[in-house]
Amino acid sequence: MATTVQSAKGPGLETVALPVCSLPMSFNYNGNDLTQAIVVYNGVTYIQSFTYVNGNLTGVTAWEPQ
Repeated sequence: MATTVQSAKGPGLETVALPVCSLPMSFNYNGNDLTQAIVVYNGVTYIQSFTYVNGNLTGVTAWEPQ
């Protein structure tokens, strides 16, 4: 079975295929709202952020290298 792959820009502006389904992931919350998903791949930390208005999800960023 294939693994879902997300794309993100790496430190050298190359496209990096992130195998997010097979990587350990951590999460940050603000109350009950998920604000960030975090993975580390090949020594680089990638963060995907989530924004809310009145408790409703309104935005999801691409995976961004830190």
